[in-house]
Amino acid sequence: MTSRFLNDPDSLAGDIADYWASGEDDQNRLNSALSHFRRLASEGQELQAVGPGPRLMGRRIHDPYPDDARVIDDLVNEELSKLRPASISRKNASSQRKFSDWLKREGRGSIVSRLTGSDEQQQSLQDDFRAFTKAEGKKWS
Repeated sequence: MTSRFLNDPDSLAGDIADYWASGEDDQNRLNSALSHFRRLASEGQELQAVGPGPRLMGRRIHDPYPDDARVIDDLVNEELSKLRPASISRKNASSQRKFSDWLKREGRGSIVSRLTGSDEQQQSLQDDFRAFTKAEGKKWS
């Protein structure tokens, strides 16, 4: 199965969906088994989730705009250098990456491009943040 994750993920996703649809996994063993495949990837290769539905492999990886990612990473490093708790810094960074990823998927501008822009750009960023929190169903700081 590991080679199928790497070489033919669409076919594997279809087979997994068919298996779940058959109702033969009443104890949800497949989800448990799939969660172990992440550690079987060759060094330097990371298995990604395939297909619709529940995440098959680990936590979701956010793909923020590159300029947002650089600023977020710089802020985390600054917070850590000031001896702030790492868990809080990383949680904030994860939330910011999630927002930037959402902006990117929705075809909206990056955080950085609008953060220091005109009043109109800053307002559109605030409006997008409200839309993001509504779409995600929860708020974060």
